[in-house]
Amino acid sequence: MPGWDCSAPCWHFRAGAMFVVLRHFDLNGLRRRVHHVSAQRKFALELRLDLVLLFAITEGFLGTLYFVWLGASLDRALGSYPSMMVLGLGAIAVHGAMRLTGQPVGLGILAAAQLGVPVSAVTLGAQSGVLAPGEGPAIVLGALVTIAAAAVASRFVARRPA
Repeated sequence: MPGWDCSAPCWHFRAGAMFVVLRHFDLNGLRRRVHHVSAQRKFALELRLDLVLLFAITEGFLGTLYFVWLGASLDRALGSYPSMMVLGLGAIAVHGAMRLTGQPVGLGILAAAQLGVPVSAVTLGAQSGVLAPGEGPAIVLGALVTIAAAAVASRFVARRPA
């Protein structure tokens, strides 16, 4: 699309502009009113806005295509190397160890949730041939495990008094 090819400063400008607009809606109360109507009528407007912003940032469906291509390239290697599936549990354990510094365990598990860096690492590793068989799927599964754990932990963190 003409006009959409730009360097990093252009992306920073777009992200900053989106922040300013969304912050304005939050400060003047429009976000709260929209949320209330959306929840009342079950419109899921916030989810729809997130998807629109995601598609605008990732140049349409190309970002989604990237994840589909990666998943297809990982094929059946995950089932072939089940011992490598513990990576996600290791990430959760390491982030849960924040408890040793006095932080709540739930917040540590929330900090473990990530997907972009592991997916990029697998893509680069697969293209350069530095990953052993099963490592790519194990890394992606580990990332998905951290997201599932963060979803569970968020319920417990949300119940805690401030």
